[in-house]
Amino acid sequence: MNMGRVLFFFLGAITGAGFAWAILQAPSPRPPAAGATAEATDPTPNADSNPGMDSKDRALADLYDALAEATEARVQLEHKLAETREELDFALDADSRAFAEEARRAGAPQKKTSKRGKKDFGLDPDRLVEFGIPRSDVAWLRERYERFEMDRLQLHNTASREKWFRTGRFASEDRALRQEFRSDVGEDVYDFLLYNAGQTNRSVVGEVMQESPAAAAGVQPGDVIVAYDETRVYTPGEIRYQTTQGEAGRLVAVDVIRGGQTVRVYVPRGPLGVYLEPASEIP
Repeated sequence: MNMGRVLFFFLGAITGAGFAWAILQAPSPRPPAAGATAEATDPTPNADSNPGMDSKDRALADLYDALAEATEARVQLEHKLAETREELDFALDADSRAFAEEARRAGAPQKKTSKRGKKDFGLDPDRLVEFGIPRSDVAWLRERYERFEMDRLQLHNTASREKWFRTGRFASEDRALRQEFRSDVGEDVYDFLLYNAGQTNRSVVGEVMQESPAAAAGVQPGDVIVAYDETRVYTPGEIRYQTTQGEAGRLVAVDVIRGGQTVRVYVPRGPLGVYLEPASEIP
């Protein structure tokens, strides 16, 4: 299920629960005493400030209070979700491959992770040669790739045992392992390996916010961001990480693929103001 739909459903449930609680807690209306006169009611009544209000007004006041509390809880939850969204991005990207590899090696059944129906996460020598890698380098590449995967499995295991999985420390160490591997094998091979494993290797612009730096630079929906400040980027998380590095506000180059052509735009370093969609595409 799409994460956005899950969040929407969860937040709606909180608000609905507030309404239900208010209705259940509201006292049943009772007829006015003989000789009692009707009083003008405040459109936003408060039970504490007007002890003389009738049962209907008191129930309405309780409902307003409950709605206010539910709204405040929803706002706080949205803020918390925004703070943890970045952690979830890198955590899901970092551990999904590790879990898949563990399951494969343990012989556990698993779902296909690629539209091409690839089940094996290992390196097929014929596919590597087909991609353009010399056959003489295949054995070394396979050994380096498996060492990289083993290092990441070890990192995942250690972080889980010591309770710092999905923290900034985990993200930093996982990023260092990736960067070392990328430097060893080269960006083009790394790109191919991501695609071969069914992992995200492209970030597609789904929507551009109005008055944002991306809009001012001419970024368009459908653009595929492939480089930020001369650094190749493959996932939305990597793009967000790059925007936090270096001097804020300094103009940097952003390369996008548009209509099969590479287009370079310039933006101030910082939030782009775009919604990014992860994708897996042939390099």
